[in-house]
Amino acid sequence: MDEFAFRKGRTYGTVLADVETSKPADVLPDRETGSVAAWLTSTPVPRSCAVIA
Repeated sequence: MDEFAFRKGRTYGTVLADVETSKPADVLPDRETGSVAAWLTSTPVPRSCAVIA
């Protein structure tokens, strides 16, 4: 999971990546915790997770 700018300094989004394939799993329209929580509850439980610092 990482955030990025649609427009620098204006509009930000969140990209969620599949750890096994390194491909984007989904792109969220903002970087709010509520959006991530809603995505996690509406998506099947992932088989593996990783924290990338």
